[in-house]
Amino acid sequence: MGASPAITETDFSASQARLQATGGNSGNQVIAYGMLSTFRHSEVSWDYSVGPERVTEEYDAIVVAAANFLHSGFDLGGIADFIEKTKLPVVIAGLGAQSNTDNYRDLILMEGTERFVKVIADRANTIGVRGAFTAEVLWHRGIKNIEIVGCPSYYMGGIDVAVANKSLETDFSNTAMHCSRDVIRHSFSSEIMRKAVIRLYEMAYNINASFICQTELQEIILAECSDQELRAKAISDLKNIFVDRANDPEFWSWLSLNSRVFWSVPDWLCYLSKKDFVCGTRIHGTIMGLHSGTPSLCIYHDTRTKELCRFLGVPSIGIAELDNFGISDLREMVDLENYAWRRRELIFSYRSFLERNGLKASI
Repeated sequence: MGASPAITETDFSASQARLQATGGNSGNQVIAYGMLSTFRHSEVSWDYSVGPERVTEEYDAIVVAAANFLHSGFDLGGIADFIEKTKLPVVIAGLGAQSNTDNYRDLILMEGTERFVKVIADRANTIGVRGAFTAEVLWHRGIKNIEIVGCPSYYMGGIDVAVANKSLETDFSNTAMHCSRDVIRHSFSSEIMRKAVIRLYEMAYNINASFICQTELQEIILAECSDQELRAKAISDLKNIFVDRANDPEFWSWLSLNSRVFWSVPDWLCYLSKKDFVCGTRIHGTIMGLHSGTPSLCIYHDTRTKELCRFLGVPSIGIAELDNFGISDLREMVDLENYAWRRRELIFSYRSFLERNGLKASI
């Protein structure tokens, strides 16, 4: 369960349909792809339509490649219903709580999501959560079979993934940047996040960097759609956001030429491997940069990204700090030694997590 590890582009001609097929975020593919790459399996199905009875008969386990499921706006009652109607054990990794406050007591979940949490607690040996904040959210609800594992995407490739300490050209143009433009209201501070979004786009424009889209439909249309009417509409929508650049044709030319989106994890990794630096507010955009062997930095903006960065040793800073630094400063913050040390340490504990939950680790 979760977003598919890849989509077949020919099945979805429109950008919006492709985005919806990933669960509204192309980064979700990274979670599923990473999860599947860490344990041995002979057959996988993502087809809910076969129904819980057939799933019980034909499969050994329900594996959930989880994301920020514990969020005040999500109702996971449907998934809870499906799992309850099966007789299978559940293995879940990467479960995250998303909030704009560090106080776990402030997170109010919908009734269906509260039930989902109890169902997986009953079916899983241990629930693999993203970090300490999510663990506190569950502990507060009386759930104790918790294990902090981070995100399964972190572990793909096993222990041998190495990040090269690449040198940077002085113009920094061979940089890939990403940004969470759609989650301003979920951040620690909406005002600081709004300023950070504008700053990241401006920074990318000023150095002629590429911009990697994950949820930003307008930018995705610019990246892959040739329909001039749709492209014009996308730019028109974006002018309401980037008001100061509304009448700057060079900015829109840059965004049109430099926006990129990926519907395949290997294609994404290949593209980033040719870059010198990856930077932005997307945790999975940053993890993809590190997996590609490129120095990468995450600018965390909410509890979800903060706890992952802290636990996994992903090079990072907070959005409140962004105003104080330029692109060269951000690149110098990438601590590859700490990242490599933490990764080697966590790989072993993640293998044990998989084995305790009935899966055979392949990393």
